[in-house]
This record gives sequence, structure tokens and C-alpha cells, in this order.
Amino acid sequence: RQRLERPQQPRGLRDAGLSQRKEGQRGLLQACVRLKGGAHPGEGRVEVLKASTWGTVCDRKWDLHAASVVCRELGFGSAREALSGARMGQGMGAIHLSEVRCSGQELSLWKCPHKNITAEDCSHSQDAGVRCNLPYTGAETRIRLSGGRSQHEGRVEVQIGGPGPLRWGLICGDDWGTL
Repeated sequence: RQRLERPQQPRGLRDAGLSQRKEGQRGLLQACVRLKGGAHPGEGRVEVLKASTWGTVCDRKWDLHAASVVCRELGFGSAREALSGARMGQGMGAIHLSEVRCSGQELSLWKCPHKNITAEDCSHSQDAGVRCNLPYTGAETRIRLSGGRSQHEGRVEVQIGGPGPLRWGLICGDDWGTL
């Protein structure tokens, strides 16, 4: 069996589907935007990283253009829905952005004109969220669980190879944990 190494990333950034940027000359990857609270991949409350602190986005002027920028930044398709009124649950702590106005072509939500806000300007009952269109990846044929007591548990294996015969390999479990 071939052992696959999981790419190194800073601890605490274990959420799936994070966009990443290089930080400084050390080349560390750091997440800029993430989705939290969604029941399915590609949906959730939008949270952004500012000054090493995660915070939410206020839903004032939140629209499909801004939601699509978030979805594409995270590697999904365009947005199916721009959600307001904390429909993906209320966040905690900071609220970093309000009145985000994207054209829809920006590469990052931070590139869109926005207002930096204070706690008096918005509340978590106004947290913005998204539902993204998910592109077909065929991942269900390249990832499997094996050796578990049911179909919902086991060792994670990925299909590797090509051109030529495909083989199943293991993922290194170092630094894995629960979310």
C-alpha cells in the first residue's frame, strides 16, 4: 500500500473547502474565508479572517454577486442562494464586514468594496450565508471508507494512479481530529 501524506497546514484550519493565501515569506497557508453551520457541503454562514480573528459578514446589501465570489473562492461553482437573517445560524464574536458590494468577478470577498463595522452597526441575527452550486467531481469513485463496522466508518482510502492501473492508497492520519 502506498501511504499518502496530507499537506501541512496551520493547526486549527481543519475546515473543508477553505480558500487559502500565502502569508509573508514563510509561505504558510492561511484561510481567508470559510463556511460554518451548513448541513451540506457548499453551504453555511460566511466567516472571514481579519487580524487573526474569525468574524461574520453582515447581510446588509448581501446579494448573489457577493455570494458567488465566496463560493468560487472556496472552489465551488457560483452561488445558488445568498442567505440573510442568519439562516445558517448566528455566529459569535466579531462581525467584520457589512455592505459588501461585489460585481461577481472578484477573486476574493476582500476585493469587493465593503464597510468595516463595529458591533453597534449589525448583530448576529443579520449574519450572511450562502448555498453554492456544487460541481460534479466524481469524488465518490475516488474516495472510500474500508475496514469499518458500517458504511459510515472506517479507514479513508483514495484512488491514485494514472495513466495506467489505479490503486487504493491510505491517507496519513497525523494531526487529524474531530471538527
